[in-house]
Amino acid sequence: TRFTKPISKLTTVAREIQGGAYDKQVEVVSSDEVGELSIAFNDMIRSLRQTRQENQTQNWYKTGQTQLNEQLRGIDDIAQLG
Repeated sequence: TRFTKPISKLTTVAREIQGGAYDKQVEVVSSDEVGELSIAFNDMIRSLRQTRQENQTQNWYKTGQTQLNEQLRGIDDIAQLG
């Protein structure tokens, strides 16, 4: 059970993250290889959260830019009519 329980917890958290729960972390309970794996896993989760946040910010900018471009095209179309 020295390895089974911590690996089972890693599996559970991995599935939760797969489902979108990016706020999860694995409890580090030892300083052996399983503890190192848990630390690396938590680092990976932090990196995923950061990348996800950056992607959301970029998408927000792109959406705003697209909406602005559409409005400007509409203004150009109205100007051409007049």
